[in-house]
Amino acid sequence: MHRDFIAVIDFGGQYAHLIAKRVRHLGVYSKVLPPTTAYSSIQDAKGVILSGGPESVYGEQAIPFTPALLDYPGPLLGLCYGHQLLSHHLGGEVRHLAHGEYGKTLLQTTPGESSPLFHDVPRDSVVWMSHADTVVAPPPGFRVAASSELCPVAAMVHESRPVFGLQFHPEVNDTEHGATLLANFVNLSGARRGWTMAEFVKEAVAECKRQVGTRNVLMFLSGGVDSTVAFALLSRALKPEQIKGLLIDTGFLRKQEAQEIMVRYRELGFENVEMLDASAEFLGVVAGLTDPQEKRIAVGEAFVKVREDYLAGLGLDPEQWLRHFAVMSLMNSRESGLNTGANDDYYMYRGLNDRRFILLYYDLDTIFNEGNASANWNAGLFGAARIPAFARFLHHPEFEPLYFKIVE
Repeated sequence: MHRDFIAVIDFGGQYAHLIAKRVRHLGVYSKVLPPTTAYSSIQDAKGVILSGGPESVYGEQAIPFTPALLDYPGPLLGLCYGHQLLSHHLGGEVRHLAHGEYGKTLLQTTPGESSPLFHDVPRDSVVWMSHADTVVAPPPGFRVAASSELCPVAAMVHESRPVFGLQFHPEVNDTEHGATLLANFVNLSGARRGWTMAEFVKEAVAECKRQVGTRNVLMFLSGGVDSTVAFALLSRALKPEQIKGLLIDTGFLRKQEAQEIMVRYRELGFENVEMLDASAEFLGVVAGLTDPQEKRIAVGEAFVKVREDYLAGLGLDPEQWLRHFAVMSLMNSRESGLNTGANDDYYMYRGLNDRRFILLYYDLDTIFNEGNASANWNAGLFGAARIPAFARFLHHPEFEPLYFKIVE
């Protein structure tokens, strides 16, 4: 189904998903997309937000992105790195500060600033800064909308286009009027409000029923929020005999935690989940290893072996069963398609990659852990269950994928 949405372009900043969460709390759906996403992915968006990031916008460490994103004709808001990106690529000047600006900072709006983005924002307010680079001169066509002691262009506004840049983070609670700024941006976008997590749950259940049909689902659970939410949705959508869950005890959890998770599952009514104790296999493959990267690769390969051995023992008919494998959570940067350097081997789990596993993306993934917790509380999926969050899915292309993707 079609719904209005705000696109959040994730440049690897720690707050990208928090930005998306704030937008959803305003009643508008948001999608977190990688910076290399095709322009076609955002052309139907009501607005675009460029997130913060850990790199500089100039030099070899600049994060690759789709330049056409800056040509988006609707409301476009750059935050921190996104603010600097707009300036750097549109003709402004970005420099490195001798001393960075971090934490709560006094922001002074330019006298007479009339941009609707700053509606109901007082001239002096406290914002949260976290940057070593700064915009010292805005691009042609932009005016300075606010400044701080160390940041001469803490906010900038285009004279004719709805394009804005903020060096600070309106999404965090420490920015006094951050919620007002984001609400003003959403208002400028014209996006229809009314999206809720409860509505998402209804749509996800219906989509699950449509895609699974009369077939069955075998799902490997991690005990984390994401896989538990997904299993709860499957349990709502399918008959009990259509779904089976497996929790693998790797031996890496806290003492007795696997057993505690199973107790939680029973409390949630998951009678069709069983636990496989594979701790000896996992602890065995890391015995004697000291290099963290070698351990990670060994663990990934162990996941493959345990999975294949378990599936072989079941002898399932691939025409009737959709099979999914839950592993430890991928970092935000991996989800956004950013280069994670040495850790990349871990997040692809070489062994999994060699066997042509691919990431299974679904709407729960774009909602991310905090959103899944919201689905828990708002939709009553889990009650008061508290289960650690570390799950994602990998899917073997031999079997038809099960997506919770509601919006293309």
